[in-house]
Amino acid sequence: MKKVTGFLFITISISIALFNSCKKDICKDCDMNQPPVASAGNDQTIILPTDSVYLNTASSTDHHGAIVTYQWTKISGPDSITIVNPTGAQTWVTHLEEGTYIIELQVTDSAGLSSKDTVQVTVQPTPIVCGGTLNRATITIKLIPVAASPTPRYGTTTATAGNKLLLAGGNTDPGSNSYSSNVDIYDFGTQTWSTGHLSTARSDMSVATAGNKIFFVGGVGSGFYGTTRVDIYDASTNTWSLSDLPSPASVVYSYAVVGNKVFFATGGNPGVYGGKVDVYDTSTGLWSEIGLPEQVQFVTATTVGNKVYFAGGLVNPPANNILSVVNIYDNATGTWSTTSPLSQPTEAMASIYVNGKIYWAGGIIGNDFVNDRSTYTCKVEIRDATTGSSSFTNLSAPSYFAGSNSKPIYYYNKIIFQSWNYFDIYDPQSSTWSIGQFPQNVSIASVILVNNALYAIGCNACSYAPLSDQIWKLQF
Repeated sequence: MKKVTGFLFITISISIALFNSCKKDICKDCDMNQPPVASAGNDQTIILPTDSVYLNTASSTDHHGAIVTYQWTKISGPDSITIVNPTGAQTWVTHLEEGTYIIELQVTDSAGLSSKDTVQVTVQPTPIVCGGTLNRATITIKLIPVAASPTPRYGTTTATAGNKLLLAGGNTDPGSNSYSSNVDIYDFGTQTWSTGHLSTARSDMSVATAGNKIFFVGGVGSGFYGTTRVDIYDASTNTWSLSDLPSPASVVYSYAVVGNKVFFATGGNPGVYGGKVDVYDTSTGLWSEIGLPEQVQFVTATTVGNKVYFAGGLVNPPANNILSVVNIYDNATGTWSTTSPLSQPTEAMASIYVNGKIYWAGGIIGNDFVNDRSTYTCKVEIRDATTGSSSFTNLSAPSYFAGSNSKPIYYYNKIIFQSWNYFDIYDPQSSTWSIGQFPQNVSIASVILVNNALYAIGCNACSYAPLSDQIWKLQF
């Protein structure tokens, strides 16, 4: 009996020990409540005009109790957002704008323990569908010959002041360095030509007009790409004067005139990344420089009252750092401010201010510097300068704008955006578009407004590139 009793005692002791060991393995922390596990769901991507997403906590768990409260909170992203039910297990998030949002979910159980998780919501812009030609009225532009240029050239710079039209510089042979300094001046009053000369033979200059003065800035010549030289023509006296930019510029991609000052947003030199605006005072003949808040080139300048809006641009090429920022310079106070950014980062836009609204059209939205390619847009952003709100429309095709083409023409209550051999014509009153088509076999180098009449400069049946050898009056 003693042996049996001892055996039973040992067996019972071992069984109890094994039971306790198994109990610990099955539930090591049975006496401790664990926090719940929050799950905000999978990341989501939507495309405008869809502007809402549905979020739920279905994958959130609590193994030792019950989740009793939920809290949804925006961590980052654009300001415009509404979480319809911020304390609900499910909620809609509405009024989303283009950009990336991080939304946090916090869950709390009955013991007061909590955990968090985040979900990313990416809102992509509305796909841009260009207007095309099928759904827009096509207007055939008639060309009425006015005069033939005395010295036909490629790459001439066209400008006007008063009653005169100037064809300046250029190249007599695009395949060589045969740059010209000739300036053919046509007087619409006398219907005669005269000839002037640039101080330096060059082509592809930028031009700005302030009152009766025309500024021929920068350009490319034999052995140089970019120059400080500025040739100034006074149409009222038929005289020339010389000046120099504070630093070289091959291209002035945009300019603005405020009172007696001309603001040149320069750029385009290798290794020169902008960040400055050269300012010429027509009353003193003196230059000054103001620094843009960013080291940007290919920026778009627009005059709005006593202010200049500098929009978009490119920083630090060859990196593809295109900006959406809009900086405003107040000429009266000499101070900077900002306004709402562009709807998308863009450089080299066309711009014009008409009846309280700024029109930013086209431009470059992406660059492949390795393969020397760029991506253009057809979007037109219409910004109310008072409220800061924007509406949108589209050109007929993606385009970018530089030099004289960066300044649309306001003609008989319509805005004309110049592209190669056609116009996009926008009527602000009816918000409608039409397309102006030139006759076949005609290449147009530029279109210009002189004394409230439109004139085209180009050539008929050119074999190589647009040649400035003919002036036509436009009718449509």
